[in-house]
Amino acid sequence: RLLWTPSQHQSVWASEAREVRTPSRLESDGSVQTQVIPPFGGGNPGPLPAEISLVGSPRFDSERLDAFEIGYRHQFAVRAAFNASVFVHQYDQLRTFALGAPDIRFLAAPPYTFIPLNTGNAGSGRLRGIELSGEYRPTEDWRLSGFVARQWLDLDVGASPDAAVIRGSPQYTMSVRSTWNLGRSVELDVWLRHVSSLRSIGIPAYTNLDTRLGWKVSPTLDVALVGQNLLDRSRREYVSDFVGTSTYEVPRGAYVRLDWKF
Repeated sequence: RLLWTPSQHQSVWASEAREVRTPSRLESDGSVQTQVIPPFGGGNPGPLPAEISLVGSPRFDSERLDAFEIGYRHQFAVRAAFNASVFVHQYDQLRTFALGAPDIRFLAAPPYTFIPLNTGNAGSGRLRGIELSGEYRPTEDWRLSGFVARQWLDLDVGASPDAAVIRGSPQYTMSVRSTWNLGRSVELDVWLRHVSSLRSIGIPAYTNLDTRLGWKVSPTLDVALVGQNLLDRSRREYVSDFVGTSTYEVPRGAYVRLDWKF
C-alpha cells in the first residue's frame, strides 16, 4: 500500500492485495445430490431414473483474487471531507462444474443412472468499480455521511449450475447515515440504504432504514432501542451459491440492547 500527501488537505493512495479461498471439504471430496429425474422425463430419455450430483475433486485448487485500488481524499474543512476510489478485482481459478460421464449403478433398487457434475477451476472474471463517499458535520454533535458505489462484472464460469448466483452482484449501492449526539448522554443514529436488484437470481431492489436510540446510563451501562429494516415487512437478499437450500427473508425487527461492562 502506498500513500502520497501532496498537501495538508489532500492524499492519494494505491494498494494491491491477493486473497485466496481454500476449498471446502465438500468441494475437495464430497458429493451432493441435486436432482433426480424420473425415467423418460424431461432431460432423461432413458428407462432408468437419473441422479444428478455435484462431485468434489481432490484436484480442485484455491480460488484467487488480485485486487488493485487507487483513491483520493480531500479534507475541505474541519467539518467536511470527500473520498473517491476506483478498483479492479481480477478473479482466477473460480469454481466451475463440468458434466462427467454417466454410469449405471446397481447398489440400490431400482438401479439408476448416476450423472456427475465434477468440480473444477475453469472460471475467471473481472470486477471494475468506482466508489464515492463524503462526510459533513453541521455541528460538533451531528455527523452526516454518504456513500455510493457502481460496479461492472465480467464473468466467465461456463454453464455451471451456480453461474446465476455468482453473477448476482448489485450494480450499485447507496447509503446515507446520520449520527447525532442529543445531549445528556443520548445518541440517535439513522441509516438509510438502497441496493439495486440482483436480476440473475430474482432479487428485487430494496431501500431500507435502520435506527438506534442509545443512552449511556453510566460509565459501565449502555441502553439502546434498535429498529431494523423498518421500511419492509420482510425481504429476500440472497440465495445459496452452491446447493439448494430454503431461502430466508430478513424480517422487520426491533429490540432493546443492554451493554454492561464490569
